[in-house]
Amino acid sequence: MRWGAPVWFRNQRHELLVLVAALCAALALGSPAAAATGTDAVVLVSGFTTTTPFTTPQAQCRGTYPQGATWTYDGGRYAAAGYNVYTAPVTDGAGPVTPDPPLFSNCPAQLPESMTINSRGDIYANAQALASFIAYLHSKYGVSSVRIVAHSYGGLWTRGALRLASESFPAVHVLSITTLGTPHLGSFLADVGEGIDPALCGSDLTCKLIVDLLVAYREEKFEPALSQVTAASLAQWNAGQGQSLNGIPLTAIAGNAITFAGISNPYVSPNDVLIGIESVQAVGLQ
Repeated sequence: MRWGAPVWFRNQRHELLVLVAALCAALALGSPAAAATGTDAVVLVSGFTTTTPFTTPQAQCRGTYPQGATWTYDGGRYAAAGYNVYTAPVTDGAGPVTPDPPLFSNCPAQLPESMTINSRGDIYANAQALASFIAYLHSKYGVSSVRIVAHSYGGLWTRGALRLASESFPAVHVLSITTLGTPHLGSFLADVGEGIDPALCGSDLTCKLIVDLLVAYREEKFEPALSQVTAASLAQWNAGQGQSLNGIPLTAIAGNAITFAGISNPYVSPNDVLIGIESVQAVGLQ
């Protein structure tokens, strides 16, 4: 494995973050000269609470974000550099991806739920969906090697899919993985969010009402994904991944946009707003 050097995000403007991340990810992919055949592909995997339609090098959607909000910028530049780019189908909820005009519509036929990641769903089910998708790329398009670029939670689904590689896509060689802002060791904000408990309010009814509303919102919008990205949950999950990364180069790209005064724990500070730099860089991950 190899770990990417931190990207120092001094300017928090979204455009700069995307530009730097795209540049670093492109460098991590290596030369496109060897990737310009139909059998070699770049697979883009978006993350938590996102929706990305399935697209291929030949078939895109139309709209403001024809490859989804996460990858339209990057995907076009990887394609221009000579890579064969596929976006993995991800939806913010259960089921296949559906058109979302004006963001994207007139897409190629979208894939069934079995190959579509639920971006706030179970980490194990999403790993299986991604593994099934990679197998589909082999059977349908003849893809035999992939370079995976994953954002946020997508990096965890990717690592989970690798554990299933020998049974799900044995004919596809994973050449490299690049993760952008992935909470490999957990997210401190997920730890905080999961720690919200009405019992903390004691007998204060106003406090209980507020906390009950927060818990209800958390359960409706973010579970089970949020509970599975805490430090405690990922410590157990990481231990279960075995040697799935063995021999596969991993570049983990991190940011330090925010530093909390008086907090020196790198799991928390500095961070990229959501995840501490130690977690994003996968420090100590075997």
